[in-house]
Amino acid sequence: MAAAAYPPARRQDLHEQIGGRIVSDPYRWLEDADSEESQSWLTAQDVLLAEYMAELPDREGLATRITELLGAG
Repeated sequence: MAAAAYPPARRQDLHEQIGGRIVSDPYRWLEDADSEESQSWLTAQDVLLAEYMAELPDREGLATRITELLGAG
């Protein structure tokens, strides 16, 4: 498998004080899952995962087995 080209994720210079400690939250913008920017990034992640999963050997056999195990009660 070739090295994955992960979608770029913008980093914010965001810090806040919580419980007396400074906490960085550079990806807070992703918490708004309905924003256009988040949707675009999530779609790119889905494409990357689909490409990776398509290359896995015997993916269908694994999916069948997982379905069998989940249906075992």
